[in-house]
Amino acid sequence: MKRGYLELLVFTLSSLLIAFVVGYLLYYEFAPESKDPHIEIVKVSQAESSRPDQRALTFVARNSGEVSVASAMIEFSAQLPDGKEVTRTVTFAFLPKGSERKGRVQLPLDVVESTIKYTVVSFILP
Repeated sequence: MKRGYLELLVFTLSSLLIAFVVGYLLYYEFAPESKDPHIEIVKVSQAESSRPDQRALTFVARNSGEVSVASAMIEFSAQLPDGKEVTRTVTFAFLPKGSERKGRVQLPLDVVESTIKYTVVSFILP
């Protein structure tokens, strides 16, 4: 009689373990995932400019998403003291998942520093 309870206990635990593993595998097979890259600018700093009338900024673009990017376009914008907006665009040809790329952009020297903004405008998947 004792053997029957042990067999039933082992069968129950084995069935639960198998059901858990199969459920786990099915969930991760069919669960909706974010297939978009996550491109962000993680570091912006001043750099020495080759032109005296320009301000140079270096930056690091990071793709922490789940897919690589064939092309990414990043736009920098700032306002001049007279209120006009200046924009510059930097394009990276390839940004693999989990990688970082350094870039550089030149802005006019007289831009108001507190108005400098940067956004990822677009990306193209391979």
